[in-house]
Amino acid sequence: MNLTVTGAPTGVQAAVTPSQVTTGGSATLTLNVAATAATGTHTITVTAQGTVTRTATFTLVIGDGGGSGTWSAGTAYAVGALVTYNGVGYRCVIAHTSQSTWTPDVTPALWART
Repeated sequence: MNLTVTGAPTGVQAAVTPSQVTTGGSATLTLNVAATAATGTHTITVTAQGTVTRTATFTLVIGDGGGSGTWSAGTAYAVGALVTYNGVGYRCVIAHTSQSTWTPDVTPALWART
């Protein structure tokens, strides 16, 4: 299967190695994010194309380090996502979709203060 990666925003180099795998094989996705990359949430897609086509999608969150986004319930957060909750900055340590009772101040398994 031939592997390709798409969706990397300007300032992000994305590569998947090796670029070809056989059924049951594995590959590594590498993302190099420049300091000038735009903050925000981006969808990265790895496509494996052969006799069938398979895709895997990943969410890349680029923050400014200051917890500029406001935490909200029902949001999918990736590892490294930065949010502000009650005036305090937090960094996501486990990818998850937030629930109303999983606020950063009471779920240290999901969030670390910045």
